[in-house]
Amino acid sequence: MHNGNDIFFFYQWNAATENNSVADYPIFADAIAMEIPLFTEESILCMGAMDKPVNIIFWRADLPVPENIVAGGMGTPQISPDEASQNIRHYQKWKDGIWDVIITRPMAAGSENQVSFVRGKNYRIAFAYWKGGAYAERGGHKIVSEWQYLSIR
Repeated sequence: MHNGNDIFFFYQWNAATENNSVADYPIFADAIAMEIPLFTEESILCMGAMDKPVNIIFWRADLPVPENIVAGGMGTPQISPDEASQNIRHYQKWKDGIWDVIITRPMAAGSENQVSFVRGKNYRIAFAYWKGGAYAERGGHKIVSEWQYLSIR
């Protein structure tokens, strides 16, 4: 959803426990990520194994704010170095076994390290989430979606 200035992504999922901290190996915070290519040509896409630049918004229950991440290929993800792309806000609530998370950011990119969302365009997007209470869901071990199309109307 968007209001012409900001775009909002709403996530909701079942989580028997609220995992909002990182401790020893069996404990990891609940998290979500959305990945959008920073290029427009059609090509084969593999989440996390890209050879072209992508923009990732990463929320984790223990972080004070979501991170704007950029990557140019496998093993290259990093928090965007420019302050202008750290314009992501969020709301989070865990109650009765359900997480509600809303990610908000301006539709216009804050820098070259973000995707600009424009009405009338379609974007490829993939999602991932980590249930922190699930054994070994951390780092690259997560639930991922197929590539989807996001249409901005």
